[in-house]
Amino acid sequence: MSALDELVASDFLGHAPLGPDWQGRQGLQTSIRAHRATFPDWNERVVEIVAEGDLVAVRFISTGTDRGGFLGNAPTDRQVKIREFAIYRLADGKIVEQWVLPDLLTLQRQLGLPDTTVQ
Repeated sequence: MSALDELVASDFLGHAPLGPDWQGRQGLQTSIRAHRATFPDWNERVVEIVAEGDLVAVRFISTGTDRGGFLGNAPTDRQVKIREFAIYRLADGKIVEQWVLPDLLTLQRQLGLPDTTVQ
């Protein structure tokens, strides 16, 4: 979190399949805090990075334990491992926009949630 001021533009815009877009560094910080409340041991391991022009694509594997309840469900204490993909747009050396696509179907199945939990 302490590196966000250095890495992320103040007018940052983030896009993800669930919830509204994240706006500004504060929106990103709020999203990170909420995610860490659910998965306090969340870890993202980069598998591949491809860059061209002002875009950077990252493929990574994420792991964590559901301690806070995903999407308002009761905590399961189950460990998850999913694949994710993100594209970042950079300007003036900072991230100005992000599109992220986690494998939500695998996530909800590992948590024992119905496939209809995420729509």
